[in-house]
Amino acid sequence: MTSSASMTFEELKIAADGDGLTPGYCSGEIEIEYDRWGDWWITSVSLESYYDDDGERAPHDLSGVFDREHPICKRLIAIMTADRDWEDRIVEAVVEAAADEWPEAHRNMTRSDYEEHGTW
Repeated sequence: MTSSASMTFEELKIAADGDGLTPGYCSGEIEIEYDRWGDWWITSVSLESYYDDDGERAPHDLSGVFDREHPICKRLIAIMTADRDWEDRIVEAVVEAAADEWPEAHRNMTRSDYEEHGTW
């Protein structure tokens, strides 16, 4: 049995990578599925805004929901996994959701269990 949690994010830095995305910042929400054994994975990314480095709206419209197989979702997941602060935010969202849903099972889980079992 799995459950889901969501986490909003703001100003995720997008660097130039030759993939056509304008360097800048995006904001939105990620959906995360997890189970009571500490495994978790990102299932989708929803983008709400995307601004270039000058603070102007990016020239392409990237609003929408992208599943984990979409190139944009893969790129954002890669950016988040390369940055320990972003990964910590994701783990915290999972820990909080699991503690609310399965208090008894969660009692024996530690934050490191979720860090160890997370998959991207």
